Amino acid sequence: MRRVLWGVLFLLATLAAQASYEPLWQYNGPATVIFAPTLGSDGSVYFATDDEKLRALTPQGTPAWAVKPGGLVVTPVVLHGGVLYFGTSSLEIRAYSTAGNMIWKRSVGATPATPLAVAADGKIYFGGKDGDLYALNPDGSQRFHVNLGTEVGPPTIGHDGTVFITGDNFMHAVNPN
Repeated sequence: MRRVLWGVLFLLATLAAQASYEPLWQYNGPATVIFAPTLGSDGSVYFATDDEKLRALTPQGTPAWAVKPGGLVVTPVVLHGGVLYFGTSSLEIRAYSTAGNMIWKRSVGATPATPLAVAADGKIYFGGKDGDLYALNPDGSQRFHVNLGTEVGPPTIGHDGTVFITGDNFMHAVNPN
């Protein structure tokens, strides 16, 4: 009886696994995708490729646009308030519209080394390879820049806006005001 029960359970699990997979679409691009894709609320997909392009796909998986942002994208793409933010190998943070138009670029003097963290108010935080914590305003102007002495990990933004960043054996909590 047990064998029959296990056999029936195995058969049901196999059928459920087969029935649950139905691909919606597949995109075969010309270059390798770097970092996980970023998804728009309408189902659009935004991602960087190793041919130094930022790309977008429609919700149906067809190419919408591709742009060369002036260097390899070195951070995951972040979508906040209808704006795509990312760092490049050209020592810049860039902001693009979801239509593929550059809004602004900001030279930061170091290669961005961590994913960007965007606060609810649009302020952007990230760590550089130089061991610094950078903060930009939503318009790309520099808010502050502080040396923490060692390569830092990704910043995390608390519910009250406090920015937490780590490195080696320390953790900083920064009041962004």
